[in-house]
Amino acid sequence: MQVIFKDISKGLYKAKVSEIKEGKGIYCPYLRFIFTIIEKGELAHYRFSGIVKPIPLKQSKFYKWAINIIGHQPGDNFRTEDMIGKECLVYLAKQNDYYAVMDVCKRSD
Repeated sequence: MQVIFKDISKGLYKAKVSEIKEGKGIYCPYLRFIFTIIEKGELAHYRFSGIVKPIPLKQSKFYKWAINIIGHQPGDNFRTEDMIGKECLVYLAKQNDYYAVMDVCKRSD
């Protein structure tokens, strides 16, 4: 079998949140979001992850991702589990020889 390896094109892809895992880093806890690509094409059904610190401030990356995933500002009873299964756009880019979700945007459709 002949195989030709190629790079993934960096950019925005339609995805859904498949999992959110809690982890503990050297300096602080983090959340690892696992996204599954849902658009047709070579990356359909592939999974990519992105990491955020669960900082409960409106200026945080975590807050921005939450709004873009659920489509509105989180209420007082917000739980990370509320984001699982939601669709969004993810920005994939190469980071240290692998591809990761660098940002999350609202779906436009």
